[in-house]
Amino acid sequence: MLKRSFDVRTLGTLLLMLLSACISASAQSSAEQWTVNPFDYRYDMSLYFSMSSAELENTDVYEFGAFVNDECRGVAEKLEMPEGASCLYMRIRSNSAAGEELGFLMRDRKSGETVVLKAADGEPFMFKADEMVGMPSAPFALKRYFNVSVSAGEHGTIEFEDGLFAEGTELHAVAVPDEGYRFEAWSDGSEEAEINFTVSGDMELTAAFAVNTYKAVFMIGEEEIATVEVDFGAAVSAPVAPEREGYTFAGWADLPETMPAQDIVINGSYTINSYLLTVFLNNEIYMEKELEFGAEITIPDPELPEQYEFNGWKEDIPATMPAHDVVIHGTFTDINSVADVVSDADSSVTVYTLGGVLLYKDVKSAEAVTTPGVYIVNGKKVAVK
Repeated sequence: MLKRSFDVRTLGTLLLMLLSACISASAQSSAEQWTVNPFDYRYDMSLYFSMSSAELENTDVYEFGAFVNDECRGVAEKLEMPEGASCLYMRIRSNSAAGEELGFLMRDRKSGETVVLKAADGEPFMFKADEMVGMPSAPFALKRYFNVSVSAGEHGTIEFEDGLFAEGTELHAVAVPDEGYRFEAWSDGSEEAEINFTVSGDMELTAAFAVNTYKAVFMIGEEEIATVEVDFGAAVSAPVAPEREGYTFAGWADLPETMPAQDIVINGSYTINSYLLTVFLNNEIYMEKELEFGAEITIPDPELPEQYEFNGWKEDIPATMPAHDVVIHGTFTDINSVADVVSDADSSVTVYTLGGVLLYKDVKSAEAVTTPGVYIVNGKKVAVK
């Protein structure tokens, strides 16, 4: 019974050891996925190189490979040298004696993230059989290169060309808003349209832009009717013009459909109204004309034959044309005797001939008997039938 228990425990231990070995083998396989078979190639060259810091040369953390397209042509190892110095060494393979362009990658063994490596000057690295580039005491410098992308949101552009840039490179970018818009901020929080930044990893920056607001001032003459703030490109709505007696609002001149990228002044105007003046004389139209509001009203007394007397206008005549039509009535009477000149027969009159001869002085009108003709009665010319 004890023996069977021991066998079960032993079997469990063996299974755990087998599982651990499988996991270890899997991890080892993952860490060694960049490999090259030297027997597949005819030529080789040597590269001694260094990175920008000792931490980046830790081959327990990072792996380094040389590639032609996706084909691995060499894997780096670390060389320890006297006095604590070190460098990285890579033997690179090819089937062409010269002419192939090599690319270099650096991979984080834990995360699997890769970074492009290039010569510090960015020049292409070409394969050449039997050549040795760098020395352990003076290794060739490789630098990490990162993708930098700078883009614009809506309503703007960017002065920058995306690309691969060496770590530590100082770059400059400018956000340029479209007409009617302003720069607001970069996606990293920077609020300056022109920025300088140092490459330290893959970077993506986006510029955001916002619409500007401008003033539209509505004027009529020297009077400011309204001031409104309108977004660029938005419809401009005009205010209602105030009513003005005697005038009709003619509209707003040069009112744009949408707001331009500047403050604007929009001028309105009125046109003066005209109204009808009608003058009746004994209920017949004596005069009819249109006058502008505020124009002077002049109605001449009618010229009548000598046997008629104008009795005047019934209504008060306004000095200027009001903001409405005006109707005036006048009358005249036919004079047949001296007594017709006055309304009361007992009223006194003084009568002269047209030649100035005094006929009656301060007599009752009924007593002033004359033959038919024209006389001056109380200073008025009168025709007597």
